[in-house]
Amino acid sequence: MMTSEGRSGAPMATARPRTPLPPPPVVPTPADLAEHARPGPPVVRPDPDPHHVRVTFRWTPPPGAPAPRRVWLDLNGVTDRAHLDAAWTRPTADGAGHHLTLRLPSTLRASYAYLPLHGDPPARPTGDRTAERRWWLDLLAHAETDPHAGEQLPATGWRGPRSVLTLPAAAPSDWLDAPGDLPAPEQLHLATLDDPARTLWLHRTPPGPGDRAHDPAHRPLVLLLDGQVWLRAMPLSAAVDALVRAGRLPPLLLAGLDAVDPARRERDLTAPGRLAGALRRDVLPALAARTGWRPHPARTVLAGQSYGGLAAFRTAVEDPATAARALCQSGSFWVPGAADLAERAPTAGDWRAVLQHGTREGHLTAAARSVRERLAVRGARCSVQEVEGGHDHAWWRASLLDGLQQLLGARAPRVGRPGPTA
Repeated sequence: MMTSEGRSGAPMATARPRTPLPPPPVVPTPADLAEHARPGPPVVRPDPDPHHVRVTFRWTPPPGAPAPRRVWLDLNGVTDRAHLDAAWTRPTADGAGHHLTLRLPSTLRASYAYLPLHGDPPARPTGDRTAERRWWLDLLAHAETDPHAGEQLPATGWRGPRSVLTLPAAAPSDWLDAPGDLPAPEQLHLATLDDPARTLWLHRTPPGPGDRAHDPAHRPLVLLLDGQVWLRAMPLSAAVDALVRAGRLPPLLLAGLDAVDPARRERDLTAPGRLAGALRRDVLPALAARTGWRPHPARTVLAGQSYGGLAAFRTAVEDPATAARALCQSGSFWVPGAADLAERAPTAGDWRAVLQHGTREGHLTAAARSVRERLAVRGARCSVQEVEGGHDHAWWRASLLDGLQQLLGARAPRVGRPGPTA
């Protein structure tokens, strides 16, 4: 039976999930105004509603840089390029910087950047998605991270660096701070997915408490789609190692499959059966030969985001004899026919899935909720988590660790409806 958990931003879909209309700026209080001209990270203050906080974003130009005409706040899942006017910052009283105060849910975790512009932006094209995307990419070329933010997301190759806003009631992400000076992951180069040398990264965790044999044959395998993100750009290896040492995860093999480029990524992750065939023929045998691991569906976890989330879930549904564990984050269930996978999810045997999606992903959120309801009716063993956030690595990387603990730990609880979002 499906379960839901209250706790939990490159992977991307061709159709960008639309966010709701951004919240109107809050009229600054005297306390807000006192902070406007001081450089620093966003200031968080209480709101009369205990489920919300007031957040003042502050931007100041680098020393010696000319002052821009306008500065736009790009806050994932909150502000939207279709409504630019709702997120222009205001100049400070002394003209030395810009500020914007928003009322936001206290559970939000989101990436953000500032877009300082020295003129008015060109008008947004309408009715031509290609032209609109080009217009938006031209604007993003001006994006700057917040040097005062406590957490930063590095560039992934397909999107630039971002800063992270984590509000007080967001789910903890302490494991991401685990120290570690780890060697670079091993690399394998496979002839798979019509590619003569597709890169597969591999990290072997340390032994856990009481793990005397160090035998790789029976370790779980976690295969991360978009491996270039999770094992190279913003590696999760140190966090996973810390969870193993603490006994929160079993010793495991952590592998990542390179997506190469957006076009190949879409082709490989949306075509039914394509990923499953590559796993059976190429990827899993190569990992077994390299490590001594013995493939077993209940020890094989596929994890991905957006198209990757859909591919992980589809493979576990259509080929549970290859992989019977799936961690699907912001799955692209808007793809025609994808939501129907819920009707075929196994209800017997040792099969589990964790579905996570943001509350601020527009039509993708609606599609995920539809899948959730269909899984509940079917009685599939699937845990569903709604996270206060957008289509964003900022919450994906924290919640990914939580999802792995659910899949590789004790049996998933059996509840019927979603709990509160976090």
